[in-house]
Amino acid sequence: MIYSDDSIEIIKEVFDYMDCDNDGELNREEVENGIIALGNELTEKEKEQLFNNKFNFTFNDFFQICKSIKVNINELNNKMINAFKLLESNKKGFVSENIIKNFLQNNEVEEKDINKFINEANCDGDGYINYINLINKMLGYEPSIKKDIIQDDEIDDEESI
Repeated sequence: MIYSDDSIEIIKEVFDYMDCDNDGELNREEVENGIIALGNELTEKEKEQLFNNKFNFTFNDFFQICKSIKVNINELNNKMINAFKLLESNKKGFVSENIIKNFLQNNEVEEKDINKFINEANCDGDGYINYINLINKMLGYEPSIKKDIIQDDEIDDEESI
């Protein structure tokens, strides 16, 4: 699989986000969480093969792991859209903050992390999260190319709730 510059940048952003102590390395748990953040999970056998008794991983190591398990950013985009669509009730590309909050609470996400996510996701403070814009922002896509990436004719950002 060949990775575009945008895909490499997304993988790098996940690496940087997981590198909590900013030392340029991830431990095994951080690598696993990064892989999950990119829409994949590692089996015990994959962990054994990929980690190979190694405990710290540079970005290059992390990128090689992503390549070896064939992390697909476009597939991640589709998985994220489908996950939000499960929460969506209005079929317009928006999910209420309360639905997101309840979902995250039920998945044992800490309150401070929930509030941070909602504050970042709901830029206009209207109580709804435009998940198409949020996903594009998370994946580093420009809003002007949004419709080419999402390919969802039903979504109309101009329409108010």
